[in-house]
Amino acid sequence: MAGKGAASLLLTLTQALSYGRIFERWKKKARLVSVAACLAAIALVAGLAALGCAVAALWIYLIPYAGPVGAPVIVAGILLALCVILSAASYFTARRKPNVAGADFATAIQPLIDAVLAGFTLGSRTRKSRSPPKDKK
Repeated sequence: MAGKGAASLLLTLTQALSYGRIFERWKKKARLVSVAACLAAIALVAGLAALGCAVAALWIYLIPYAGPVGAPVIVAGILLALCVILSAASYFTARRKPNVAGADFATAIQPLIDAVLAGFTLGSRTRKSRSPPKDKK
């Protein structure tokens, strides 16, 4: 009996340690993902600033050729054309139906359900201790 309790305790501690390692890996991955998200946000801001500088440079470049009124009109027209192109691309991308075969929740979770059921069936098997033979009188 004492050996069985110690083995059970050892098994429980081993499982807790493995779960602790899994959670530690998840914390590290979450930290890396958050750093990557911050870097992506900084890159987005830098890209928008570069686009703004390019528009201002185009505006300044066009002033001698188109005048003080024509330069902003040309830059606004270019930005409007870019806006229409990007809006059309996003509309057609959103209207496209995804080509994912069998991506519903039931098929995705089926291996987990199978593993849990197998664990229950294997865990419910216990050895019955044999009772000592009764003396016949």
